[in-house]
Amino acid sequence: MIKICEKIFFFIFVFVFFNFLGGMIFDKAFESKIIPDSIRVEIDGTLCSFCVDGLERSFAKQESVRTALVVPSNKGIDIYLNKDMSIEDEKIKSIVKKAGYNVKEIKRNEKSFK
Repeated sequence: MIKICEKIFFFIFVFVFFNFLGGMIFDKAFESKIIPDSIRVEIDGTLCSFCVDGLERSFAKQESVRTALVVPSNKGIDIYLNKDMSIEDEKIKSIVKKAGYNVKEIKRNEKSFK
């Protein structure tokens, strides 16, 4: 019985320790800007699934864009840039305009979104 309790205690200790360690590693990555520069683009209009796919593909073709995620629920596009690269506001507006939408606002952030 004591051996079983020791094993259970050991597994709980290991689980808690590695969760704590993992959290510390993520915090350090966040602080050291491993998370790329990002841009949030707010747009007018309702986004259909076809338009979402088209916008994501259009931004993915840009050399400076690592990934773009269109979020229909908040009518926005989250653009994550490759390291030390940028994309001009006019280029963003042009891509969105070609998809049939208008840009309401462009917000730039050096770390990530809150």
